[in-house]
Amino acid sequence: MKKYILIIVLLLQCTILLAQNVKIRGVVKNATDNTIQFYDNSFNHITRSRNGTRYKADLGKDGAFEITVPEKSINEWVIEVGEDFALLYLCVNNHLNLTIDFKNTAAKVIANGPNAAEVNFLNVLKQKTKEKYGNEFYNRIAKLNPIDALALRKERAALELEELESYKKTHAISEKYYLWLKTLFKYQPYERTLVESLAPAMRQDSNYVALLLENGINDDYAAKNSNEYNDLVNLYMHYKFNGGKFPFTTINYFEFSLKKKLSGLTNQVFVTRQMLNFTGSADSTYESAHQKFLKEVTDPQLRQVVIDSRNNHLKRLAESNMSKENISQNASLNEIFQKYKGKVIYVDFWASWCAPCRGEMPNSNVLKTKLAGKDVVFLYFGYQDQKQNWLAARKELEINGEHYLLSPALIKEANSLFQITGIPHYVIIDKDGTILNKKAERPGQVYNQLLKLTAAK
Repeated sequence: MKKYILIIVLLLQCTILLAQNVKIRGVVKNATDNTIQFYDNSFNHITRSRNGTRYKADLGKDGAFEITVPEKSINEWVIEVGEDFALLYLCVNNHLNLTIDFKNTAAKVIANGPNAAEVNFLNVLKQKTKEKYGNEFYNRIAKLNPIDALALRKERAALELEELESYKKTHAISEKYYLWLKTLFKYQPYERTLVESLAPAMRQDSNYVALLLENGINDDYAAKNSNEYNDLVNLYMHYKFNGGKFPFTTINYFEFSLKKKLSGLTNQVFVTRQMLNFTGSADSTYESAHQKFLKEVTDPQLRQVVIDSRNNHLKRLAESNMSKENISQNASLNEIFQKYKGKVIYVDFWASWCAPCRGEMPNSNVLKTKLAGKDVVFLYFGYQDQKQNWLAARKELEINGEHYLLSPALIKEANSLFQITGIPHYVIIDKDGTILNKKAERPGQVYNQLLKLTAAK
């Protein structure tokens, strides 16, 4: 069984743009393989995309290894040895010495030397939370209504913060590490409640919105360093725009973001995120939006993120040579579905310009790997997208499956049939062609349901 361990590793002078080498050395005890891999599994809170680049090192006879990886900010990395996994948040300039032993249930990853206290704090925290909640915390959360679930999450966060304050008094941890964790504990209960406990309709309820935003949305540090905080900002802005419904027009929402000004860096990060939705637009549309963006966003790092995103897109577009286009000329969606009757169909409505859609693709690829050989087909519907951008994104994100770029008529049919109010949007159809779920869970949450359906006769 795969094991996941969370280690958060931070240090001073974290920046957004300048990648530097991070040296990691150590030993793996009881290794189940002769290699160790590190790969960047981060979800960038500004670009809302993931990076899965892998770095590999051989293990010596005693399990020793040494590896150098690039890091430019704070990001989630995965350590992989055979069937065992560990997750860590790695920060620029941090050099580590690790002892990894997956049979040591009390502390499977232990750091030695500089920055050791920062890594080992998570072992202390894990033990403290286990003493209070046992292994039932998430089972309890699943049974609660959103208000009670938030209360329990806040209770746990208060315990975590108390442990952090106590640990800081007796261990050498950096202010950056302390501030990052403190920010995580502050906003995570609200973000997890938003994602896991709040149905879409509840996100339009002013009472729930006010509850989740009780910490406010004027935190400059969190704007540049916290996915959780920025998800809450998005909730607020979606709520203010069109009654909380996801807007289909990128231009309209961008104009709204310019008029509905937030404060400080929160505003600049939010506008940057909206500007990135124009990365794949035609030159004239992009340039018009970019000029407005430059008047609003003065932060040089955020400006560079936008420039890099556009340049990378143009490069991918030039290199794109995909031949399988599947520009759908079908008269109806049913004609497409009939091609796959006898298999479970997982439908993904997405677009190259949709950052949340792109962010889910690594989870989608993992899901396909888990269900390999099963009677399930992954159907990707390009939604309100341009052909060249759609093709380039498929290549960039390595999306394997059945692809169709929907015509306006089929988009209209899909909106009506599946009650689509925003993308990404997912649908599950059983082997008989019956629509089981018009608003299915995202790829990271749907494995058990699909597995059960594939086993049905």
